[in-house]
Amino acid sequence: MFLYRLALHLGFPHPDHLLQCLTARQLNGWLNYSNIDPFGEYRAELRHGQQMALTANINRDSKARPEPFTAADFMNFCDAPEVKERQLTVEELEAYATRVFGA
Repeated sequence: MFLYRLALHLGFPHPDHLLQCLTARQLNGWLNYSNIDPFGEYRAELRHGQQMALTANINRDSKARPEPFTAADFMNFCDAPEVKERQLTVEELEAYATRVFGA
């Protein structure tokens, strides 16, 4: 996706046209630059997420939601962090089995 964003940012119709003009060293430079200072739609999305997080945190009920919102919570282009399922204890498994199958 980086090549498409870079091509759009630099005014090339397709990454294939861009790659004809850049050396590997130059492409690596652009990649490093985008890691430091993202550009294009991702940057706009980040800015929007920060503004939304600020607004949501100002109005957040800290008792109902103790953790503050982050920009990523409001970004469409950000993948949600994977939620790890915790292992159930033996007692919890037994209680679940009792509810499902009866005593």
